[in-house]
Amino acid sequence: MPSKTQRYYIGEVKSGMALARDIVSSKGVIMLSAGTRLTIPAIELIKRWGFSELDIVEDVLENSDFLKKNSDKDSFSEQYSIIVSKVKIAFENVRYAKKVPISELHELAEQVSEALSSTRGIINYLHVMRSVDSYTFQHSANVAILSGLFGRWLGLKGEEFQNLVLAGLLHDIGKTQIPPEILNKPGKLLTEEMRIMKQHAALGCEILKRAGLKNYEVIMGVWQHHERLDGTGYPMGQEGDGIHRNAKIIAIADIYDAMTSDRVYRRSVTPFAVLETLFNDMFNKLDPTFCTIILNYLQDFFIGNVVVLNDGRHAEIIYVDKSREVRPIVRTSEGEYINLEKNRNVTIVEIVN
Repeated sequence: MPSKTQRYYIGEVKSGMALARDIVSSKGVIMLSAGTRLTIPAIELIKRWGFSELDIVEDVLENSDFLKKNSDKDSFSEQYSIIVSKVKIAFENVRYAKKVPISELHELAEQVSEALSSTRGIINYLHVMRSVDSYTFQHSANVAILSGLFGRWLGLKGEEFQNLVLAGLLHDIGKTQIPPEILNKPGKLLTEEMRIMKQHAALGCEILKRAGLKNYEVIMGVWQHHERLDGTGYPMGQEGDGIHRNAKIIAIADIYDAMTSDRVYRRSVTPFAVLETLFNDMFNKLDPTFCTIILNYLQDFFIGNVVVLNDGRHAEIIYVDKSREVRPIVRTSEGEYINLEKNRNVTIVEIVN
Protein backbone atom coordinates (compact mmCIF):
# COMPACT_ATOMS: atom_id res chain seq x y z
CA MET A 1 0.00 0.00 0.00
CA PRO A 2 1.45 3.47 -0.86
CA SER A 3 2.53 5.60 2.07
CA LYS A 4 3.08 9.28 2.73
CA THR A 5 4.52 11.42 5.50
CA GLN A 6 2.24 13.22 7.94
CA ARG A 7 3.41 15.64 10.63
CA TYR A 8 1.96 15.13 14.11
CA TYR A 9 2.23 17.25 17.24
CA ILE A 10 3.98 15.18 19.90
CA GLY A 11 0.76 14.99 21.93
CA GLU A 12 -0.97 13.27 18.99
CA VAL A 13 1.72 10.62 18.49
CA LYS A 14 0.66 7.11 19.56
CA SER A 15 2.40 3.85 20.24
CA GLY A 16 2.92 1.78 17.08
CA MET A 17 3.41 4.72 14.73
CA ALA A 18 6.55 4.62 12.54
CA LEU A 19 9.04 7.48 12.17
CA ALA A 20 9.31 8.86 8.65
CA ARG A 21 12.65 10.57 9.35
CA ASP A 22 15.62 10.16 11.65
CA ILE A 23 15.56 11.99 14.96
CA VAL A 24 18.91 13.79 15.17
CA SER A 25 20.57 15.55 18.10
CA SER A 26 22.02 19.06 17.94
CA LYS A 27 25.43 17.43 17.36
CA GLY A 28 24.19 15.51 14.34
CA VAL A 29 23.88 12.15 16.14
CA ILE A 30 20.98 9.93 15.04
CA MET A 31 19.03 9.10 18.20
CA LEU A 32 16.19 7.18 16.51
CA SER A 33 16.22 6.01 12.90
CA ALA A 34 13.52 6.41 10.27
CA GLY A 35 11.22 3.40 10.29
CA THR A 36 11.38 2.91 14.07
CA ARG A 37 8.07 1.80 15.57
CA LEU A 38 7.41 4.05 18.54
CA THR A 39 6.57 2.81 22.02
CA ILE A 40 5.14 4.82 24.92
CA PRO A 41 8.57 5.03 26.66
CA ALA A 42 10.16 6.16 23.37
CA ILE A 43 7.53 8.89 22.97
CA GLU A 44 8.17 10.14 26.50
CA LEU A 45 11.91 10.18 25.80
CA ILE A 46 11.37 12.20 22.61
CA LYS A 47 9.34 14.72 24.61
CA ARG A 48 12.22 15.11 27.06
CA TRP A 49 14.56 15.71 24.12
CA GLY A 50 12.44 18.76 23.31
CA PHE A 51 10.75 17.71 20.05
CA SER A 52 7.24 19.12 19.64
CA GLU A 53 6.41 17.51 16.28
CA LEU A 54 7.29 14.27 14.49
CA ASP A 55 7.00 13.10 10.89
CA ILE A 56 5.13 9.79 10.77
CA VAL A 57 4.76 7.26 7.93
CA GLU A 58 1.11 6.70 7.01
CA ASP A 59 -0.77 4.55 4.53
CA VAL A 60 -2.59 6.89 2.17
CA LEU A 61 -5.71 4.83 1.65
CA GLU A 62 -6.20 4.01 5.33
CA ASN A 63 -5.86 7.48 6.79
CA SER A 64 -8.42 10.16 6.11
CA ASP A 65 -6.25 12.74 7.90
CA PHE A 66 -3.72 12.59 5.08
CA LEU A 67 -6.43 13.18 2.50
CA LYS A 68 -7.68 16.09 4.60
CA LYS A 69 -4.20 17.61 4.67
CA ASN A 70 -3.98 17.42 0.88
CA SER A 71 -7.31 19.23 0.54
CA ASP A 72 -6.37 21.85 3.17
CA LYS A 73 -4.10 23.76 0.82
CA ASP A 74 -6.78 24.08 -1.87
CA SER A 75 -9.36 25.12 0.72
CA PHE A 76 -7.03 27.71 2.25
CA SER A 77 -6.06 29.03 -1.19
CA GLU A 78 -9.71 29.64 -2.02
CA GLN A 79 -10.41 31.36 1.31
CA TYR A 80 -7.21 33.39 1.02
CA SER A 81 -8.11 34.73 -2.44
CA ILE A 82 -11.50 35.84 -1.15
CA ILE A 83 -9.93 37.53 1.90
CA VAL A 84 -7.38 39.46 -0.21
CA SER A 85 -10.10 40.51 -2.65
CA LYS A 86 -12.26 41.84 0.18
CA VAL A 87 -9.30 43.68 1.72
CA LYS A 88 -8.71 45.37 -1.63
CA ILE A 89 -12.35 46.46 -1.94
CA ALA A 90 -12.41 47.77 1.64
CA PHE A 91 -9.16 49.71 1.34
CA GLU A 92 -10.14 51.20 -2.02
CA ASN A 93 -13.41 52.37 -0.44
CA VAL A 94 -11.37 54.15 2.21
CA ARG A 95 -8.98 55.72 -0.32
CA TYR A 96 -11.44 56.83 -2.99
CA ALA A 97 -14.86 57.00 -1.32
CA LYS A 98 -13.59 58.04 2.14
CA LYS A 99 -15.84 55.39 3.69
CA VAL A 100 -14.71 52.73 6.16
CA PRO A 101 -16.84 49.55 5.86
CA ILE A 102 -16.54 48.66 9.55
CA SER A 103 -19.15 45.87 9.57
CA GLU A 104 -17.60 44.24 6.48
CA LEU A 105 -14.15 44.41 8.08
CA HIS A 106 -15.48 42.75 11.24
CA GLU A 107 -16.90 39.96 9.09
CA LEU A 108 -13.61 39.68 7.25
CA ALA A 109 -11.72 39.32 10.54
CA GLU A 110 -14.08 36.48 11.44
CA GLN A 111 -13.34 34.86 8.07
CA VAL A 112 -9.62 35.08 8.80
CA SER A 113 -10.23 33.39 12.15
CA GLU A 114 -12.18 30.64 10.40
CA ALA A 115 -9.30 30.07 7.97
CA LEU A 116 -6.96 29.74 10.94
CA SER A 117 -9.15 27.19 12.69
CA SER A 118 -9.68 24.95 9.67
CA THR A 119 -6.18 24.79 8.13
CA ARG A 120 -2.87 23.27 9.20
CA GLY A 121 0.43 24.28 7.65
CA ILE A 122 -0.62 27.91 7.17
CA ILE A 123 2.93 29.27 7.41
CA ASN A 124 4.05 27.15 4.47
CA TYR A 125 0.95 28.00 2.44
CA LEU A 126 1.51 31.74 2.83
CA HIS A 127 4.97 31.42 1.29
CA VAL A 128 3.58 30.24 -2.05
CA MET A 129 0.79 32.81 -2.25
CA ARG A 130 2.80 35.92 -3.01
CA SER A 131 2.33 38.66 -5.59
CA VAL A 132 4.33 41.88 -5.92
CA ASP A 133 1.41 43.63 -7.63
CA SER A 134 -1.03 42.85 -4.78
CA TYR A 135 1.46 43.36 -1.96
CA THR A 136 -0.45 46.03 -0.03
CA PHE A 137 -3.62 43.93 0.19
CA GLN A 138 -1.87 40.58 0.66
CA HIS A 139 0.29 42.07 3.40
CA SER A 140 -2.77 43.17 5.39
CA ALA A 141 -4.33 39.72 4.99
CA ASN A 142 -1.05 37.99 5.88
CA VAL A 143 -0.45 40.10 8.97
CA ALA A 144 -3.99 39.37 10.16
CA ILE A 145 -3.44 35.64 9.61
CA LEU A 146 0.00 35.62 11.23
CA SER A 147 -1.14 37.78 14.15
CA GLY A 148 -4.01 35.39 14.77
CA LEU A 149 -1.70 32.39 14.58
CA PHE A 150 0.82 34.02 16.94
CA GLY A 151 -1.99 35.08 19.27
CA ARG A 152 -3.22 31.50 19.44
CA TRP A 153 0.28 30.30 20.33
CA LEU A 154 0.38 32.97 23.05
CA GLY A 155 -2.91 31.73 24.50
CA LEU A 156 -5.31 34.47 23.40
CA LYS A 157 -8.94 33.44 23.10
CA GLY A 158 -12.41 34.84 22.55
CA GLU A 159 -12.76 38.61 22.20
CA GLU A 160 -9.05 39.27 22.84
CA PHE A 161 -8.13 36.95 19.97
CA GLN A 162 -10.72 38.48 17.63
CA ASN A 163 -9.56 42.03 18.44
CA LEU A 164 -5.98 41.04 17.61
CA VAL A 165 -7.00 39.61 14.21
CA LEU A 166 -9.01 42.74 13.38
CA ALA A 167 -6.13 45.01 14.42
CA GLY A 168 -3.77 42.97 12.23
CA LEU A 169 -6.15 43.32 9.30
CA LEU A 170 -6.39 47.11 9.79
CA HIS A 171 -2.80 47.84 10.83
CA ASP A 172 -1.92 49.48 7.49
CA ILE A 173 -5.26 51.09 6.69
CA GLY A 174 -3.55 54.49 7.11
CA LYS A 175 -1.55 53.76 3.96
CA THR A 176 -4.72 54.46 1.98
CA GLN A 177 -3.95 58.13 2.72
CA ILE A 178 -0.33 57.99 1.56
CA PRO A 179 0.28 59.25 -2.01
CA PRO A 180 0.64 56.25 -4.39
CA GLU A 181 3.91 57.59 -5.79
CA ILE A 182 5.43 57.26 -2.30
CA LEU A 183 3.65 54.04 -1.33
CA ASN A 184 4.71 52.25 -4.53
CA LYS A 185 8.08 53.91 -5.11
CA PRO A 186 10.54 51.35 -6.59
CA GLY A 187 13.49 52.48 -4.51
CA LYS A 188 14.64 53.96 -1.23
CA LEU A 189 12.47 56.75 0.12
CA LEU A 190 13.92 60.21 0.58
CA THR A 191 13.87 61.77 4.06
CA GLU A 192 10.67 63.75 3.43
CA GLU A 193 9.00 60.77 1.76
CA MET A 194 9.85 58.60 4.74
CA ARG A 195 8.39 61.23 7.08
CA ILE A 196 5.14 61.07 5.14
CA MET A 197 5.15 57.27 5.06
CA LYS A 198 5.60 57.11 8.82
CA GLN A 199 2.35 59.02 9.25
CA HIS A 200 0.34 55.95 8.23
CA ALA A 201 0.07 54.54 11.76
CA ALA A 202 -1.44 57.74 13.18
CA LEU A 203 -3.57 58.24 10.05
CA GLY A 204 -4.98 54.74 10.45
CA CYS A 205 -5.93 55.50 14.03
CA GLU A 206 -7.71 58.71 12.96
CA ILE A 207 -9.58 56.93 10.15
CA LEU A 208 -10.95 54.30 12.51
CA LYS A 209 -11.95 56.83 15.16
CA ARG A 210 -13.80 58.97 12.57
CA ALA A 211 -15.59 55.82 11.41
CA GLY A 212 -16.90 55.31 14.93
CA LEU A 213 -14.66 52.44 15.99
CA LYS A 214 -14.14 52.71 19.75
CA ASN A 215 -12.43 49.38 20.37
CA TYR A 216 -9.34 50.31 22.40
CA GLU A 217 -7.47 47.05 21.71
CA VAL A 218 -7.90 47.39 17.95
CA ILE A 219 -7.00 51.08 17.82
CA MET A 220 -3.86 50.59 19.94
CA GLY A 221 -2.75 47.71 17.73
CA VAL A 222 -3.05 49.93 14.65
CA TRP A 223 -1.52 53.03 16.25
CA GLN A 224 1.49 51.38 17.89
CA HIS A 225 2.51 48.55 15.54
CA HIS A 226 5.72 50.39 14.60
CA GLU A 227 6.68 51.25 18.19
CA ARG A 228 9.71 49.42 19.64
CA LEU A 229 10.63 48.58 23.22
CA ASP A 230 13.77 50.74 23.16
CA GLY A 231 11.83 53.84 22.08
CA THR A 232 13.21 53.93 18.52
CA GLY A 233 9.83 53.32 16.86
CA TYR A 234 7.05 55.65 15.76
CA PRO A 235 4.75 57.60 15.83
CA MET A 236 5.28 58.44 19.54
CA GLY A 237 8.55 56.72 20.46
CA GLN A 238 6.80 54.67 23.16
CA GLU A 239 8.90 52.28 25.24
CA GLY A 240 8.41 48.96 27.01
CA ASP A 241 5.09 48.59 28.83
CA GLY A 242 3.77 51.70 27.12
CA ILE A 243 3.23 49.57 24.00
CA HIS A 244 0.00 47.57 23.84
CA ARG A 245 0.17 43.78 23.66
CA ASN A 246 -1.59 43.68 20.28
CA ALA A 247 0.92 46.13 18.79
CA LYS A 248 3.81 43.98 20.03
CA ILE A 249 2.36 40.88 18.35
CA ILE A 250 1.48 42.69 15.12
CA ALA A 251 5.01 44.12 14.98
CA ILE A 252 6.43 40.58 14.83
CA ALA A 253 3.89 39.50 12.18
CA ASP A 254 4.56 42.67 10.17
CA ILE A 255 8.33 42.11 10.15
CA TYR A 256 7.99 38.43 9.26
CA ASP A 257 5.67 39.02 6.31
CA ALA A 258 7.45 42.11 4.98
CA MET A 259 10.85 40.41 4.95
CA THR A 260 9.59 37.19 3.31
CA SER A 261 7.73 39.08 0.54
CA ASP A 262 9.14 40.25 -2.79
CA ARG A 263 8.86 44.01 -3.27
CA VAL A 264 9.35 46.17 -6.35
CA TYR A 265 12.63 47.44 -4.88
CA ARG A 266 14.07 44.28 -3.26
CA ARG A 267 13.88 40.50 -3.18
CA SER A 268 12.48 38.59 -0.24
CA VAL A 269 14.72 36.77 2.22
CA THR A 270 14.28 33.25 3.59
CA PRO A 271 12.23 32.71 6.75
CA PHE A 272 15.45 31.71 8.50
CA ALA A 273 16.97 35.12 7.86
CA VAL A 274 13.82 36.60 9.39
CA LEU A 275 14.03 34.30 12.39
CA GLU A 276 17.60 35.50 12.98
CA THR A 277 16.37 39.11 12.80
CA LEU A 278 13.64 38.38 15.34
CA PHE A 279 16.16 36.57 17.55
CA ASN A 280 18.54 39.54 17.47
CA ASP A 281 15.82 42.16 18.00
CA MET A 282 14.00 40.44 20.85
CA PHE A 283 16.53 41.75 23.37
CA ASN A 284 15.89 45.43 22.68
CA LYS A 285 13.15 46.18 20.12
CA LEU A 286 10.63 43.32 20.25
CA ASP A 287 8.93 41.67 23.22
CA PRO A 288 11.33 38.88 24.36
CA THR A 289 8.62 36.65 25.85
CA PHE A 290 6.44 36.81 22.76
CA CYS A 291 9.42 36.32 20.44
CA THR A 292 10.67 33.28 22.36
CA ILE A 293 7.31 31.50 22.14
CA ILE A 294 6.70 32.47 18.50
CA LEU A 295 10.23 31.49 17.43
CA ASN A 296 9.82 28.07 19.05
CA TYR A 297 6.66 27.40 17.06
CA LEU A 298 7.99 28.86 13.80
CA GLN A 299 11.09 26.68 13.94
CA ASP A 300 8.91 23.58 14.19
CA PHE A 301 7.01 24.55 11.05
CA PHE A 302 10.12 24.24 8.88
CA ILE A 303 11.33 20.82 10.05
CA GLY A 304 10.98 18.49 7.06
CA ASN A 305 11.14 21.26 4.44
CA VAL A 306 13.54 20.94 1.50
CA VAL A 307 15.87 23.93 1.07
CA VAL A 308 18.62 25.14 -1.25
CA LEU A 309 21.98 25.94 0.34
CA ASN A 310 24.32 28.69 -0.80
CA ASP A 311 26.59 26.09 -2.42
CA GLY A 312 23.73 24.91 -4.64
CA ARG A 313 22.99 21.67 -2.81
CA HIS A 314 19.49 20.61 -1.76
CA ALA A 315 18.94 19.57 1.84
CA GLU A 316 16.18 18.70 4.28
CA ILE A 317 15.74 20.49 7.59
CA ILE A 318 15.77 17.78 10.22
CA TYR A 319 16.38 19.49 13.56
CA VAL A 320 16.40 22.89 15.25
CA ASP A 321 18.06 23.34 18.63
CA LYS A 322 15.73 25.76 20.38
CA SER A 323 18.30 26.61 23.03
CA ARG A 324 20.50 28.24 20.39
CA GLU A 325 20.25 30.75 17.59
CA VAL A 326 17.79 29.85 14.83
CA ARG A 327 20.13 27.93 12.48
CA PRO A 328 19.01 24.32 11.92
CA ILE A 329 20.69 20.99 11.20
CA VAL A 330 20.12 19.84 7.62
CA ARG A 331 20.72 16.62 5.73
CA THR A 332 21.87 17.00 2.13
CA SER A 333 20.64 14.84 -0.72
CA GLU A 334 24.02 13.05 -0.49
CA GLY A 335 23.32 12.13 3.13
CA GLU A 336 25.68 14.65 4.79
CA TYR A 337 24.55 16.23 8.05
CA ILE A 338 25.43 19.93 8.43
CA ASN A 339 24.95 21.94 11.62
CA LEU A 340 24.42 25.47 10.27
CA GLU A 341 24.99 26.91 13.74
CA LYS A 342 28.56 25.60 13.72
CA ASN A 343 29.24 25.83 9.98
CA ARG A 344 28.62 29.52 9.33
CA ASN A 345 29.91 29.29 5.76
CA VAL A 346 26.78 27.38 4.73
CA THR A 347 23.43 29.16 4.68
CA ILE A 348 19.91 28.54 3.43
CA VAL A 349 19.05 30.67 0.40
CA GLU A 350 15.66 29.27 -0.61
CA ILE A 351 12.89 27.01 0.63
CA VAL A 352 11.87 24.60 -2.14
CA ASN A 353 9.12 22.67 -0.38
